[in-house]
Formats: sequence, structure tokens, C-alpha cells
Amino acid sequence: MFRNTNFIANLFLFWYNYNKRSFANFEESVEEKKMALNDVEEDLPYTMGRLIAGARKKKNISLEELSQGVMSAEDLNFIEKDDEYADKTTWDFLLGRLGISPLIYECYVEQEEYDLFKARKEMREISNQIMSNTIMGNENISSSIMRCEDTAQLKLLADQLEERCQRYAALLNNVKNITAAIHQIFLANMKGYVILAKQRGQLCKADALKLHMESEWERIYSSDAVSWIQKPHNVLMAVYEQEMLFLLAQGYEENGEIEKAIQILTWLWEQRKRGGDPEENTRVLSFAAWKLAALELNINRQEKAMEICQEAIDRSIQAESFRGLLPLLKQRLFFEKQLKWNQEEWDEQTINV
Repeated sequence: MFRNTNFIANLFLFWYNYNKRSFANFEESVEEKKMALNDVEEDLPYTMGRLIAGARKKKNISLEELSQGVMSAEDLNFIEKDDEYADKTTWDFLLGRLGISPLIYECYVEQEEYDLFKARKEMREISNQIMSNTIMGNENISSSIMRCEDTAQLKLLADQLEERCQRYAALLNNVKNITAAIHQIFLANMKGYVILAKQRGQLCKADALKLHMESEWERIYSSDAVSWIQKPHNVLMAVYEQEMLFLLAQGYEENGEIEKAIQILTWLWEQRKRGGDPEENTRVLSFAAWKLAALELNINRQEKAMEICQEAIDRSIQAESFRGLLPLLKQRLFFEKQLKWNQEEWDEQTINV
């Protein structure tokens, strides 16, 4: 049986824990850095390359595994030895694959990097609006597909994001080849949101998002996603990679391939058990849990849907993260009503019999 959740109490607890943060998290981050560097000579200068190399070796991850799809093992070796420059986006991506939060370090960036950061921020704001108007904006939370009537708004958002994708691609001309592949993953995701908005506005075919995300995934991993997730992998997934799978699952759902969508989302949600930074894990996994729970409810797996939703809420609160929390809370309330209605209907049928 599911426990009754007092959402006001949960939110109060969240705010209390959030506002009483001390230097504990910072001290944990410092310890995490030290642990990653235990196998490196103490007389060498402290660098990001050493952090990556130390963490990779402690986790028994090879150069080939950590670099898969985004750079050569040789290039990663140069980065670890500080013989090759890598930008902050690359550091964050590699740390994500190692299950380490990118918040554990600060760095100065050059003007070119800052321009890319500003562009990503603008693009993310638009993609979030597309998410709100399509996937997350459904009043009927039992269904994760909402057909937005305001096609003009969706077209405007799609046009704005598509224009910024073109600008970002132009900015990448100044990015070194060693780091360009990671920026291309971000760009592929943003183009995915453009396609999603166009699909909902009936401006492209229903399989457009699926085909785009399948193509991008196979370009990186030389394998289709369904086959890839069935194999063991030592490295974790960086946030951009998690987002790729989330969008691919959305593409399958949009095209009516529900079982494939559930298969990918289930695997993605299972990644929470593999470790990594709890707050970073909420960036995509909370939304993956929301969608998976909605799909499970649609095929009458009410209890499983409730379990997924409740655990995702608990994890968000424990991680002191707002990401995905509000739609999960709304979904939880909807599920409680849905289960109550189903129970009342069952009781009425039993009485009639």
C-alpha cells in the first residue's frame, strides 16, 4: 500500500533543508576531489586533467570507454595530461560520465566560451517553454501527450529556437575539433525540441522526432539505442546523453511506439541506482520518471506508476532540487484521485454482483 503523502509538509521540509545549507556540500565536494586524486603524485600541480584521470582510474574506466562517441582515446589522454585544451562544456560532460557534479569546480572562461554559454542559456529557455507547452503542460496528467491548440505559439517558439540553433552552429566554427562533438550533442537535442514543437503544430510528420534522435544517437554510438541499452556499460551518462534518450522516447511515443518508449524510459530511470551526483540526476531523470509513470498508468499499471512517481518525488526532495518536482507533485495528486475512483468503481461493481 502507498503511504499518504503530505505535500505541504514535504515542500516545507524541502525549503527548510534548502535554506539551512552549510559548507557541508562544499566539504564533500573537496573530499570527492581528493579521493579522485589519490593515485596521482602529490608534487604535481592540481589540474582538471588530473581530476578526470584520477576519477577515471578509481572507477576502472578505460580511456576508450570514457571518450566513446565524443573524442578519441588519444585526445582524452592528452586532456588528462593537460597537453590539450578542453573547454568547460567538455569538462562538465566528462565529469557527468564519471558521476561527479560539475559544481565541484570553478573556472575562468574565454570570450568564445562565454558566447557559447549565453547562447545555450537562451536556447534552453526556449526549449523549456516548448516542454511546458507540449510534454509537461497537459492538464490530463494520465496522458503524456497533449495536443496544444495554440499552433501559432508553437511555430513561433520553433522558429526562434531554430534560428538560435543556426547561430550556435556558426559559433562552433571557432571551437576546437577535440571538443566540438559534445557541443553537437547539445545542438542535436535543441533541434529535437524544434521538431517536437513543429510536430505538435502539425508542421512535420509524426515520426520526425523519432528519426532525428535515432540518427543522432547512431552517429555517436554506432548502434541503435534499444540495442545499446541492453549491453553493460561502465560509464554513467552525462546529462546531454540522458536528454537524448528522453527525447528519443518522446519521439517513439509521438509515433505510437509505446513499448519502445517505455523500454528506454525504464532503462533511463534505472540509472538512478548507479550512483552519480543526486542533484545532477534530477535534471533529466525526474522528467523521465514523470513520463514513465504517465505511460504506465495509460496501460493500467496504476501501482507501478504510483511507485515511480513517489520515488521521484522523494529523490528530488532529498537532493534539494526543484527540477521536475512540481509536475511530479501534480501527477501524484492525480494518481491518488485516479486510484480512488478505480476503487470506488470496483466496489460498486462488486456490490452489483
